[in-house]
Amino acid sequence: MTPHQLGEELARSLSALVEEGRLPRLRVDEPLRSGVRRPRDPARGDYACTTALEVAAVTGLPPRQVAGLLGELLVRAPGVESVEVAGPGFLNVRVSAGERLADLVRLLDEAPAPPAPPVGARVTASIGSGWDPGGRADVGNPRYLVLLAHARAAALLRNATLLGLAPGREGLRELLTHPRELELTGLLVDLLAQPPDPTPADTPRLQRLARDLEAVATAFVGCQEARPALPVGDEEPGTAHGARLLLVHATRVALARGLGSLRLDAPERM
Repeated sequence: MTPHQLGEELARSLSALVEEGRLPRLRVDEPLRSGVRRPRDPARGDYACTTALEVAAVTGLPPRQVAGLLGELLVRAPGVESVEVAGPGFLNVRVSAGERLADLVRLLDEAPAPPAPPVGARVTASIGSGWDPGGRADVGNPRYLVLLAHARAAALLRNATLLGLAPGREGLRELLTHPRELELTGLLVDLLAQPPDPTPADTPRLQRLARDLEAVATAFVGCQEARPALPVGDEEPGTAHGARLLLVHATRVALARGLGSLRLDAPERM
């Protein structure tokens, strides 16, 4: 379930509650944002939603009451594992791991080729700190970290080919169970689900894209430390490595697409 799909489920749940008379009918001139965001603390779930707070603001109802009603319906949506009401009326939503992995495979199949950077790369200084071309060449620099993560993913895939390994899709739910793998999966789904190629004038979207690229790159590095995609030492190649290589492949695709949207080259080697 992508953020957009969760927003649609929230809208359907809200409409159902209005039709059932459990919430007052909203006026046409009171549009509501879906309010879907990834929480800073992954322990709180995959998404935090502020929709109940927005509904409460225009209806006068207690926010936690609205959140409870929305959560009661939302937890029945396909792919939603749990919904928790937190704080003044936030909805913390956790998506099932199997649904996330299915989303990742689907989005990989649908992912368009990354846009080619034009002659004269876009100036990226306004995107965020550390994204200017003159930044330092270390992993504390977000631009360098993302470029390095893409190059590392490309190298892993090249070396996998030499070992006779390839990204696999069978048994992903049973093979990709480490928290770092599941974290990376969720971040990749969110990144691949974003509309491609924001315009140069859309600074907020460019800034969000830069942050998401950095998050994926950081999670990818952590994932490789915890569960290497290639056999280590005397370890025999197996189906688990194929599943991990799918995450490597998805990381390469997502980072290349994001870098292309920022009009930056995605290096194969660094």
